[in-house]
Amino acid sequence: MEFLPFVSIITVNFNGKHFLDECFSSIFSIDYPKERY
Repeated sequence: MEFLPFVSIITVNFNGKHFLDECFSSIFSIDYPKERY
């Protein structure tokens, strides 16, 4: 079995509200086990 490290995703935003939908859609579509982040 391949070792998958724990990861964290930090999203910093300042006056970028129009980018958030695309940003979160991209994050939620990541093919990585949910228990590892």
